[in-house]
Amino acid sequence: GVQIQYGEVGVAGSRFTTGFTDGNGRYGALLLPGSDRNNARRAHTWYAYVLMNGQQASKEFTFTTDPIYANNPAYCRAIDPVEEEEEFQDKGCIMDPCRSNDAVQIKIINWSLQSFAE
Repeated sequence: GVQIQYGEVGVAGSRFTTGFTDGNGRYGALLLPGSDRNNARRAHTWYAYVLMNGQQASKEFTFTTDPIYANNPAYCRAIDPVEEEEEFQDKGCIMDPCRSNDAVQIKIINWSLQSFAE
């Protein structure tokens, strides 16, 4: 297997190296640990690349995850986001990202071996 180096773009000290991938090249990484609601209310941009023998061995891949916490005003709880979608949106309410089919929370990166020339 190989290792993956990843972190959050623009965040000092956000550089992590995974263990080695399994035989299928898979490794799961938790991108937003902890329970900091301020961090959970915003989108995050991440980078990842393959490491081989401690050296970068792929192009850098960047992606953005959606917020995982909707900080809606209390009145939003009384509006059904499915049944009353127009009113829900008109009042500035946002769907709980953990329940939205449109929210990006899990990212799967499929790497394939190819020549890497600068």
